Amino acid sequence: MHLKANGQFDDGANFNKETQCSKAKHLRILQCIYRVFRYILDLGIMLVAAIEGAKDKICQIEDVCCRQIFPNFQLKSESLHKIYSGGTKAAEVAWKERGNDLILQIERLTA
Repeated sequence: MHLKANGQFDDGANFNKETQCSKAKHLRILQCIYRVFRYILDLGIMLVAAIEGAKDKICQIEDVCCRQIFPNFQLKSESLHKIYSGGTKAAEVAWKERGNDLILQIERLTA
């Protein structure tokens, strides 16, 4: 107990009320900060969803435009791919044959 200036004793009740009030203010501030962060997070999620939607629409538009502007491009591309892959396979076979011939020559020289 403390003696007040008016001569009455103080049991610290005012101090506890001030402490509780201060804690309540801090709690409200933290709740406000949480709401702000949650709002920003929700905005970020909506932004990402909007970007993904825009990318999908752009891909659809690009696909339609490419089909109209270059209708035979895919067919030509597939035929060129077949020709190229055939040439690649022939080069691989020739390379393996050349490697096998070199191995045989080395074996003959070492024997």
